Order: sequence, then C-alpha cells, then structure tokens
Amino acid sequence: MAIFVDTDCVGEVALSNLKLYKYSAIDKSPISNYLLKPYWNWAVELFPLWMAPNLITLCGLGFVILNVIGVIIWIPDLVGPGPRWLYWSFPIGLWLYSTFDNVDGKQARRTGTSSPLGELFDHGCDALNCSFGSLVFSAALGLGHSYRSATIFLLTVIPFFFSTWEEYHTGVLYLGYINGPTEGLIIGCTLQLLSAIAGPEWWMKDVHDIFGGSFTTLIPKGWTSADIIILALAIGAITLHIPPW
Repeated sequence: MAIFVDTDCVGEVALSNLKLYKYSAIDKSPISNYLLKPYWNWAVELFPLWMAPNLITLCGLGFVILNVIGVIIWIPDLVGPGPRWLYWSFPIGLWLYSTFDNVDGKQARRTGTSSPLGELFDHGCDALNCSFGSLVFSAALGLGHSYRSATIFLLTVIPFFFSTWEEYHTGVLYLGYINGPTEGLIIGCTLQLLSAIAGPEWWMKDVHDIFGGSFTTLIPKGWTSADIIILALAIGAITLHIPPW
C-alpha cells in the first residue's frame, strides 16, 4: 500500500505536457452538427455564468448515478420489472447526461475557464458513464446477470478505450458520421424509452413469436429482440468506429 502512496501517479514530464495540451476534435455527425448543436447552444444559456464547467459535468454524471441507485434498489437482478416510473427515468437521465456533457465545454469557453483539467475531468466522467450506463441499459432491457449484460458492457467500454487510445496517438478525437456519443446515445435513449412504454419483458420474447412470417426466416430459433439489438450494436461498434480514409 505504501508503494502507491509514495509514488507519483503523474510524473513531472507528464505534468509539463499536460499544461501544453490543446483539445482537438473532428465530429462528422450530421445529427450533431445540424440538429444538436443549436440545441446545445440554447441549453448553455440556461446555466448561470458562476457555474463551473466541471460542476456541470459532475451534475450530468449525477443523473446516471441516480439511475444506477434506482437499479440497485428496485432491479438488482437486472430483470425486473421495477416501477414503471423508473424505466421512464432511464432515457431522461441519459439524455440529460448527454446534454450536460456537451454543454460543459461551451460553458468553459463562455466563461474563459477552458483547461486541460476540465478535459481530463470530462473524459473521466465519460469513462464512468460507460460502466454505469451499460448497467442501466441492461436493467432497462431486462437482460439479467447474463452474457447479454456482459456483452453490452464490453460493447460500451471497448470502443471508448480505442477512441481514447486513438486520440492519445493522433492528438485528435475523431467522431465519425455515426458515432457513440451522438447516435449511440440517441439509440440508447430510444430503446430505453421503448422499455418504459412496452415493459422490459418485451425484449426477452422470441422474435418468431412477435413478428412471425418471412421476416424471421433467417433468424435462429430462440433468438429474442434483445439478441437482435446486441448483434446490431456489435456490428456497429466494429464497423462504425473505423475512420474512413
């Protein structure tokens, strides 16, 4: 234990480089650029100038933490069903997190308080949200303590890791035409909204029993709607994360 206490987590060279860090990002998402940016520009005006950007970041993560607490209390088995109002809170919490996460940087530029520390804190909260958000998503779809929940977790944290790794080596955070922080969160909110409307048990029904007909002929017997969603997310995580050259 003393080894960790006596060792500096960040060396002097790294601290010097941290002061020189400049945030650089490329976001090619049409939804982000043409639909959400006007919304974020409007939302940032709702925050008082005295409110620190890091506080906005923390408050955004707080909405997801509240959802996690709700899962621990009412859906500890990740199956449920829990109170219907709790399922409604899941997409609301995720959307508010996304809004606050995109507004904090605008607040920093608005107040002249942009700093490498703010970027570090923002990405740190994003990393925590990968774990928290996947837990809430699994509960929303009633996936239980299963390989499905584990897969959702991996499909969340692995792309985040490689995106951070890519930024470390290139100096640029690249977000493609369809990316996790924008379209991924919208899909997550939409699926959780469907759970609030139809109930989590809908996702675990056999696809053949729900749709039937020729639509399901190529789908293996026993596959549920949740399995289709997980497969689609896996394909998206693998293909859409690769930047076009």
